[in-house]
Amino acid sequence: MAREAWKVQLDLPRKATFYRALSLMFNSGLQLMNALEALADTADEEFSLVILELCTKLEQGQTLHHAMAQYPRAFAKFDVSLVEIGFETGSITRVLERLAEISEKNNETQQKVRSALIYPIFLMVACILMALVVPPLLFRGLFDFLISLDVGLPFITRLVAGFSHSLSNPAVSGSLCVAAILVTILVQQLTTNPDSRVIVFEVIHKAPAFGEVWEGLAVGRFSFGLALMMETGFPLHQALPLALRSTDDPYFESKTSSAVQAVIEGKYLSDSLKETGAFPDIVIQAIRVGEESGDTVKMIRHAATLIEGDLERKVDACVAMLEPLSLLIMGVLVGTTAVAALLPLAKIVQGL
Repeated sequence: MAREAWKVQLDLPRKATFYRALSLMFNSGLQLMNALEALADTADEEFSLVILELCTKLEQGQTLHHAMAQYPRAFAKFDVSLVEIGFETGSITRVLERLAEISEKNNETQQKVRSALIYPIFLMVACILMALVVPPLLFRGLFDFLISLDVGLPFITRLVAGFSHSLSNPAVSGSLCVAAILVTILVQQLTTNPDSRVIVFEVIHKAPAFGEVWEGLAVGRFSFGLALMMETGFPLHQALPLALRSTDDPYFESKTSSAVQAVIEGKYLSDSLKETGAFPDIVIQAIRVGEESGDTVKMIRHAATLIEGDLERKVDACVAMLEPLSLLIMGVLVGTTAVAALLPLAKIVQGL
């Protein structure tokens, strides 16, 4: 059971539900073990394995945060650190509420991005499938007929006909399937290896339009995470690296890690973040105002709200770019196939 539980990876909605329910049970006076057992009874089978394993660890004398740390796929280090400080300061119910809040906020942001991008991505996938499926299925007979007429075919017709025949070949189709499987395996390896993940995320960050969206996600998560940790009593030099890690973006984390050392050396947070070049001016200015007014946490939260609005604008701009691009690609593919089929037919008709 322990090994199976270790493999479980929790999504944000389930984490939010878990933290909020546990907070409510603590508020009602329920003991930790009883609360976890009650949650295990109501959770789905996969999550129930994790909760029961937590109960086992607690029975062995471990603390909750030590038990959670043994399941890194289910509970991030950010969550574990907050739970630890929550028990130490006696504010565990408040910490759990904040963890539920940030999980819900991150999930809401992800859903907004996904729902906005799903249509243009669908169009792009449809274009690719059409390019692969339409010529061999719908036009193979027509192209065979044109070739059998033994007339001089235009270059575009010969190109599309050759592509159609290639895809109709079982060896080529099989090779494409094998290549797709190998690419899938390669992507999984790249996204699980720590060193290669930095490279993958760097490529994403530098992608036109979409890179700005991804960077906005990272900055927003960082801002909410930092505000939450400082609210629960973490000193800035400890909260900063954990907030960076909460972004789950290794490239962003490596790019901004110098800010941690700068804060330790006594520099202002706003100046330290500005030197990394990874944060927009709106965040830097909000934090600087907070440092001057003595209410840094409030201004960091305000900056996170501003970033959320800016992220929506960037998503809209990305969609506005992808939709016409997808339609253009689809139009080019349809037009190319139609021209390849009609040009030789027009030539034959003219020769009659």
